Amino acid sequence: MPDMDQTAGTAWQNKTDSEQIAELRRQVEDLMHQRVAPAAGEVAAKAGQAATQVRDYTREKAEAFADTISHRPLTAIAVAASVGYLLGRMR
Repeated sequence: MPDMDQTAGTAWQNKTDSEQIAELRRQVEDLMHQRVAPAAGEVAAKAGQAATQVRDYTREKAEAFADTISHRPLTAIAVAASVGYLLGRMR
């Protein structure tokens, strides 16, 4: 009695090239739906979480910076002038 692998191999050999291509295409599509799509969904969810964290962090730091400027305007002007001077000297 022939084993299952030999029977499957014989069945595969009996198919035409276009049938084999169609079968391979179906198998690839099945794998895409089973493996790639869920993984892509997980990556998209993690990317969305990371984007939210970056947005929140940036907003928090911008608010802290604005508070510092409003509480110490002369210091902020002095720092801005110093940075401008240093950048101008780099040329």
